Amino acid sequence: MKDALLVSLDAWQKYWGNGFYEYLLLIAVVYFLIFGRKKERVKLFLIYVIVFLGIFFCPVTAWIIQKCVGGLVYWRVLWLVPGVPLIGYAGTCLIQKAGKKPLVQWALLAVVTALLVLCGKGLDRDGFYQKVHNVQKIPDEIVEICDLINSQKDEDEEIYLATDDKVASYVRIYDPAVKMPYGRGRQGAKNKVARLLHDQLVAETPVIKKVVKYAKKLECNYLVFPLPSEKKQIYMDGKGFHLIGQVNGYGIFKYSE
Repeated sequence: MKDALLVSLDAWQKYWGNGFYEYLLLIAVVYFLIFGRKKERVKLFLIYVIVFLGIFFCPVTAWIIQKCVGGLVYWRVLWLVPGVPLIGYAGTCLIQKAGKKPLVQWALLAVVTALLVLCGKGLDRDGFYQKVHNVQKIPDEIVEICDLINSQKDEDEEIYLATDDKVASYVRIYDPAVKMPYGRGRQGAKNKVARLLHDQLVAETPVIKKVVKYAKKLECNYLVFPLPSEKKQIYMDGKGFHLIGQVNGYGIFKYSE
């Protein structure tokens, strides 16, 4: 249970990042507790937020939820916190309190706007979004990998691909015909060997002998992972996994006897 609380605290920090919106949310809650607690809609907001955060941080309920969704993505539960509407509503109510004094209202609007701007960064400037050129809206790197594989595969050949989590997250969105021994985070792994192969392909320095061994056992005919050294490529080539191309830092290997 103690670990569940630590995961909750870590998830809270990851969700808010280096910005200060969590403090704006706290200010909004305090503002409503002082000035708006008699309004029915505000009561509903406050009750929801307080109960939700109690469930989120309570070690027992946090442990249950983490078992269901996974500790690594527990921060996504915070999407259920109405932070944006609550902060926006609090700012609007504060400006309205100025009554019929336009200069005061404009001044408060400028202050609230400045706080919203200075307390965080735009998502489009912080590396979360990138422009892509495909209708599936996935990284162009994945499209290049899939197109390369499709251009190299034999007629009527089924693609059975093992890769790391980054590629595994998108490859079947672009090409549903691709088969895989596991999904992102090795979800749906067919057996222990698939889990072991995943562990190697996401490792900082994969053990190539194990990669080849597990891939052959699973009958994977394609491997995609960060390009290994030339010496390791020669070893893979001798075991039947030939380098057919490279996309950015990824090497694409095809098995043929």
